[in-house]
Amino acid sequence: MVLDEIFGVNLILSGDYAVLIALAAAGLPADQRAKAILLESYPLIVYIGVALIIYIGVEMVYEDVHRFFSGETSHGEYRESPVPPIGIG
Repeated sequence: MVLDEIFGVNLILSGDYAVLIALAAAGLPADQRAKAILLESYPLIVYIGVALIIYIGVEMVYEDVHRFFSGETSHGEYRESPVPPIGIG
């Protein structure tokens, strides 16, 4: 489930990245434009991005789990807000 979300976010960001590459390559001469788009759309870059997102996610979860089980935090800490709620009505 978490991996599905990570892959989904990466897919969306990859689409944005493709648009940025196309915009950046638009001003290049035709032969350089084709090389730039081909180089930047290489699947290895996508795999590196996925691996980096997974690594960051695992590190964040590991840190939170470690803090929770070591007694440094409690469930309430995640629900508390430094800003008092404002009633409407």
